[in-house]
Amino acid sequence: MRFEISRETNNILRGVAILAIVMHNFCGWAGVSENEFKFAASNITDLWTSIGSGALNAVWDIIAFFGHYGVEIFVFLSGYGLAKKHAGSIPRFGAYMRHNISKLWLLMIPGLLCYAVLTLIFSHDFGYTAHQSFFTITFLSHFTGSLFNNIAYGHYWYFGLTLQLYIFYYALVHRRKSSMLLFWSVVVLAVQLAVIATLGADSQLLGELRANIFIAVPTFCLGIWMAQNSIDLNPRSWHLYGLVLFVLAISLSVYPHPVAWLLSSPVWPLALIWVCTLLPRPLRWLMIEVGILSPWIFVAHPIARQLVFRYMPPSDEYLRWLDLAVYIAAVIALAVIMQHTCTYVRNMYLRHMTKCN
Repeated sequence: MRFEISRETNNILRGVAILAIVMHNFCGWAGVSENEFKFAASNITDLWTSIGSGALNAVWDIIAFFGHYGVEIFVFLSGYGLAKKHAGSIPRFGAYMRHNISKLWLLMIPGLLCYAVLTLIFSHDFGYTAHQSFFTITFLSHFTGSLFNNIAYGHYWYFGLTLQLYIFYYALVHRRKSSMLLFWSVVVLAVQLAVIATLGADSQLLGELRANIFIAVPTFCLGIWMAQNSIDLNPRSWHLYGLVLFVLAISLSVYPHPVAWLLSSPVWPLALIWVCTLLPRPLRWLMIEVGILSPWIFVAHPIARQLVFRYMPPSDEYLRWLDLAVYIAAVIALAVIMQHTCTYVRNMYLRHMTKCN
C-alpha cells in the first residue's frame, strides 16, 4: 500500500478541517481557551475540568480546544499540493506570485465586501477601518507588530500566512534537497523554544511569530516531504500506525509542556488522514461536498458568526447547541450564495471580454 492523498481524500480532509475551524471559532467564544499562538498549561487544566463536569460541556470545550488544529490540515495539504504541482517546473517568481495572490484576492475581496455590506445594514458601520482593509489586502498586517489590530477581520490572518508559505516554498524549498525541509523545521522550532525559554510561552513575541510562518513550517515541510517521497505501508499495519498517531496527537496536545505542544501540530494531519479512512460512506460523501466548498466556507464563517452572535448570543449549555446549528446552517448557505454569485460575475466578465475581442 503506497501512501497517496487522492482528490477524494484531499476533499474529505478539507471538509473535516473547515468544520473543525468553523465550530472552534464559535465554541471558543463560550468555551475553554485553546493553545494556538501561545501556550498556557492552565488551558489544559480547564479542559480536564470541563470534561469532568458533564458530556455537553465536555464536547463543546473539546471543539473549542482542539478545533484550531484544522488549520494544520490546510497547511499540510498546501505543502503536499505545491510539491505535487511543481514537481517538475515552476513559473518565474513574478508569474508565480501573481497567480497565487489572485487566488487569495478572489476569496478575500468578496468576503470583505460582503462583511462590509452586512455590518453596514445591521450595525450602521463597515466593521473595519480603511487602514485595516489596506493592510489586509496588501498582506502587510503581519508585519505591523500588532496583527489582529491591523487586519479587517481576525480570521483573515490565514491568507497572509498562506502567501508567506508560497514565498517560502519558492525561495527556500523548491528544488532543494529534502534535508532542507528538516533543517528549516528545526530552525523554526528552535527559535520558538528560545523565545519560550527567555520570555515565556505566553509572550507577545511568541504570539506574533506564530501568527506568521512560524506556526506552519514543520507541518508544511512534512506535507512537501510526503509528496516527494514514496512511502509503502503494510495494509495490516496501517490502522495500527493511524491509531498510534491519533493517540500521540491528543497526548502531545494535552501534555502540559510547551515542547509537546509545538510537536503536536505536524502529527495531527497524519492522524486525521487515518480517521478519514474510518468514516462511513455517507459521511465521506458529505465531507467531500463540504471540502469542495471549504474556501467559501472559510470566507463566510466570520460573517455568519457575527450575525448569529448579534441576534442569538450563546446562552445556557443546552440552547447554545441550537445557536451552533443555526450558525453552521447560515455559514453553508452564505458560502453557497457567495460561490454562485462570484462564479456568475466571473462568467459574465469573461463573456463580455470575449465579445470585446
